[in-house]
Amino acid sequence: MFTQVVSALPAAERFAVGHVTIAAITTMKPLRRVVFWPVAASALVLVASTLMVGSPADAAARPSGKAMPNAPVGYHRVLAQDFKGTTLPSGWHPYYGQAGSDTGGWWSPTHVTVGGGVLTLRTYKDPAHAGPDNAWVEGGIDLWPSGVLTDGEYLVRSRVSSATGVTEVMLLWPNSDSWPPEIDFNESNGTNESTAHLIYGSASHPQTTQSGTLTPAAVNLTQWHTWGVIVSPTTITYTLDRRTWATMVNHEQVPMHLALQQQVWACGNSSGRTCPSAATPAEVDMQIDWVEVFALGHRQRR
Repeated sequence: MFTQVVSALPAAERFAVGHVTIAAITTMKPLRRVVFWPVAASALVLVASTLMVGSPADAAARPSGKAMPNAPVGYHRVLAQDFKGTTLPSGWHPYYGQAGSDTGGWWSPTHVTVGGGVLTLRTYKDPAHAGPDNAWVEGGIDLWPSGVLTDGEYLVRSRVSSATGVTEVMLLWPNSDSWPPEIDFNESNGTNESTAHLIYGSASHPQTTQSGTLTPAAVNLTQWHTWGVIVSPTTITYTLDRRTWATMVNHEQVPMHLALQQQVWACGNSSGRTCPSAATPAEVDMQIDWVEVFALGHRQRR
């Protein structure tokens, strides 16, 4: 996927897990947008439900047929978010504008919808809301101030309507908005694969990246899956359906928040990501059933 590779990493930072190959690169631009949608910050209220989280009845009521799990040992839940209404819940902020790393599309809040029990990030040609370079318009959102953690676990239950030509990305972004670091725990690159990246700074390489790929043989992005990332002081663990598929050494500890986005890359982009083609449907949707966030450690009682 990337061509400029730095010298070999120490053994502790080289991984091969099943279909995963992880290496390091020094040339990578941030995936996030540089223009913010002006939504006032507000505390996110933990979703209340008449169904017990994790129960069989809860699973049956979910569009994806999978209940939100309970907090793992050593963690406590700080967010259990579903999308049962028709408006974006408090604390989620839609993107507006162009990504800082490409000119292939444009983010608009009009492409973020809630209905049918899911949050949908919609990508299609939309001249009424398009940017100056391309007719493609995507949806993207981030979550703050709730769920901002230095160490913890993030889970996202999602699927896409097509894995051709439009990239889905799930990432953690520094809450200070000072990049790097960046943790991408599901990035499809416009194909039916998932890649993971850890981008961090160092004295010798200001933008060093560890990277891993989960190949199409191991995943079908059009099916419901639970994507996760666990950040600890020493490691970053990437999970698919609660199973670990890659682990990387953690190099930076800063408060970060969750971001979910669709992205159209310009054809011929330098990173090798696939752009829309004749095989790309007129609309490509990313659906999210639920999101959970767990903080490391036990909740303090007052």
